[in-house]
Amino acid sequence: IGNEHLEIIQKISIFCADVDNVLKLADAQSKEEVLRLFDAVE
Repeated sequence: IGNEHLEIIQKISIFCADVDNVLKLADAQSKEEVLRLFDAVE
């Protein structure tokens, strides 16, 4: 696993810095949708 957890936390923090993304996350209907949202973060 190494630093994978740090990369995940970084993606979450970058994603949640945008209020619109937080709203999308709140509206997500499945874990797959949540994962797609986070996967879009570079």
